[in-house]
Amino acid sequence: MRLLYFRGTHPNFGDDLNEIVWPQLAPDLFGHPAEEAEHGFLGIGTLIGRPFPDVRRIHVFSSGVGYDRIDPRQHDYRFWCVRGPLSARAMGLPADRAIVDGGIMAPELLGIARAAAPSTKPIVIPHWESLLVGGGWAEACDIAGYTMVDPMQAPATVIAQIAAAPLVITESLHGAIMADVLRVPWIAIVTTANVPLFKWFDWTASVRTPLSFVPIRPPSPEALARFGRPGIGAPGRPVAIGEEQAFAHFARWGMEDAGVTDSRFTPRGIARAITARLGERIGGISPKRTAAALRAVAANVTPQLSPDGAVAERRTMLLARLDELRAARAEGRLDA
Repeated sequence: MRLLYFRGTHPNFGDDLNEIVWPQLAPDLFGHPAEEAEHGFLGIGTLIGRPFPDVRRIHVFSSGVGYDRIDPRQHDYRFWCVRGPLSARAMGLPADRAIVDGGIMAPELLGIARAAAPSTKPIVIPHWESLLVGGGWAEACDIAGYTMVDPMQAPATVIAQIAAAPLVITESLHGAIMADVLRVPWIAIVTTANVPLFKWFDWTASVRTPLSFVPIRPPSPEALARFGRPGIGAPGRPVAIGEEQAFAHFARWGMEDAGVTDSRFTPRGIARAITARLGERIGGISPKRTAAALRAVAANVTPQLSPDGAVAERRTMLLARLDELRAARAEGRLDA
């Protein structure tokens, strides 16, 4: 099989988990050149619907829906499991296909456990695009007295920092997933409209956990100019996200709403730039204001964790389904 996942211009530790998890868990599935044009393994990430023209059949294993329009004619798909119940719903799959994001296996495979004596400093994990657009995160975290973790570092580096933290404040979905697996309390924040509610709810529902976001202002106006405001609640106040709200968000995502390919010279882009600049002047968008918001979040917002046993339950289900896929390959039933 060919291991398929998103490889962008910039690294992202969540996508790069694929090279750690699957070759270790199922080495027999990969390294067979004669199969690579026929069968692709679609692993960790929001990947369903993304074009992968170099394979005939795609075996979906823990991937999710969320960025791309779904065209059933695009690929010959076989769904072994998806990230969560919203992905299963979007694809019309039975409930037993919704298991979990395969990234939950990474800490164990890397030999990383929660630190016995964690640091006293919370960590902040911006979304990788937030770091690239506008900046200001490192300064904001310095002012707050927190540690900024760059999600574009290697997975082992990011996960080790999460394991040593007392609290994770994160824009990155896989930042929350790794914290939850390691049982480090986490708080999800959002600074712009560049957040797919669908994929977050998909994962939290898989581990029986309500989804709550805290909107805060970004440290620079460029991010607002690029992506727009979150539009899900007042800054600094936790907002509960329901299933229908998350599902409806997918209907817009990738069509008109926040997307990294938007030009700032379209009418909408110009309007966002004006709004962001006004926000900087009137609302005080700056690293200093973001630092104050981060401190307030850590002091006043109750962190989240999935129920005890939820991740272990999903891990068992994921490994059992992987055994089914491995058996199908060994018995020549990949085209069944």
